[in-house]
Amino acid sequence: MLLFTLRTGVRIGELLALEWPDINFDEKTVTIKRNIVNGHIGSPKSNKYRTIYLTQDIIDSLLERIQNKGLVFPNIDGSYRTRSSCRHKLERTCKKANIKKIGWHGLRHSFASQLATNGVSLKTIQELLGHSDLKMVQRYAHLEPITLKEAIRTLEPKVNLNLDFGHNMATIPEKESKKEVMQSLKS
Repeated sequence: MLLFTLRTGVRIGELLALEWPDINFDEKTVTIKRNIVNGHIGSPKSNKYRTIYLTQDIIDSLLERIQNKGLVFPNIDGSYRTRSSCRHKLERTCKKANIKKIGWHGLRHSFASQLATNGVSLKTIQELLGHSDLKMVQRYAHLEPITLKEAIRTLEPKVNLNLDFGHNMATIPEKESKKEVMQSLKS
């Protein structure tokens, strides 16, 4: 459940309501169709279905426990887990791992922040999280200071004098040699 949330950014209610037919193993996707809040099953918070691509580690972990029907993450008796039991389990896991206590919603923030740090557009993150407003995404996608520094570095001129032009040599007039091109880059 932890890994699934970190890799998909789903809300805890969406995770608890997830059913096996929502997962398409051929396409490596999950379609978020429902949410459970206070024991009541309804549509996702945005009232829209959304499809999220799954990483191979998620696919592998799901294949180990695949079923034809029912909940993906049920209680032992097949019923819905409660938010409270999931929160307590996550708190125990954090304590065991000797890390700061976090909540399920914090995993959603981590998902968005990791995507933003990796250069994914806020619009794409918005779609993955199921937010209707870009402002909300900005609250989720916390950037680390090093990322901000790297963003500015992208503005610095870059000249790589060891370029391998490969197939791009076709765009250089035949009378010019690679040496002449390199010389012009230096000046």
